[in-house]
Amino acid sequence: LDPNEDPTQDAFAKGINTEHTYPRAFGAGQGAAIADMHNLFPTREDVNAARANLPFQEIPDGQAQTWYYLDQQQSNIPGSNIALYSEYTSSGFEPPEAHKGDVARAMFYFYTIYRQQADAEDPNFFESQRETLCGWHLADPVDDTEYQRSEKIAFYQGTPNPFVLDCTVAQRTYCLGQSEPCDPVGVEEPGRPGGLELSVAPNPARSEAILQYRLPVGGEVQLQVYDATGRQVLRRDLGYQPAGQHRYALAGAFLKGPFVVGRVLLLHEGGMVVDSGKIMLAGQ
Repeated sequence: LDPNEDPTQDAFAKGINTEHTYPRAFGAGQGAAIADMHNLFPTREDVNAARANLPFQEIPDGQAQTWYYLDQQQSNIPGSNIALYSEYTSSGFEPPEAHKGDVARAMFYFYTIYRQQADAEDPNFFESQRETLCGWHLADPVDDTEYQRSEKIAFYQGTPNPFVLDCTVAQRTYCLGQSEPCDPVGVEEPGRPGGLELSVAPNPARSEAILQYRLPVGGEVQLQVYDATGRQVLRRDLGYQPAGQHRYALAGAFLKGPFVVGRVLLLHEGGMVVDSGKIMLAGQ
């Protein structure tokens, strides 16, 4: 993209537009849902048009009608680098292997936050692909690029995608039948070795949860909690606390929502952040 041009206009002129991973026709076409960046990805215009409102599927290679890779498309099975291609049939769409987990976690997020309007359009659309998405979530775990994308979106929207933040959220909500556990790497915000560490239990929580955190050094501590819409529902200035283990009881009506994100800040005098940690807590 030309850094001197409006990125949306310059991208569109180059054949790139915005895909609503959970389609507009099935609930993402109005209100906050239409612009929620956790559900939006850049895509080639022709591929986006081909996918349209189709559900995601695992498509047997011999049944794929069209294969897409960059600006290329073909009807025959690729002879090499097959994992880099998207596959299309008239009944479903399969993204490239490296994007399948991203798709699954975007779909989980959207259906959690906007379930009422999604079900109003079609109550079967999500369920028809749920098991496939669960498999993709496990097979293609979160990498640093996806994690950083979620964090950058959170800067503007208030909260990250909890299904990116903690891989066990999917297994505790939509993928209960999965026997193979995921590795919850990245539940805490990545930081320096020996930095601020967080844990919370029980998770999910019904009416109360205990947040435990370990401070690498002493300092002023601030606790912040955000709901699924990015609204701050709790802020506590806990004063000076020494290095070591601490705990705080979380309780309130905000635990009745789909999830909250808790953040602990370790501050220097003057309010400068020395270290921070972030953790997702599912409600019930």
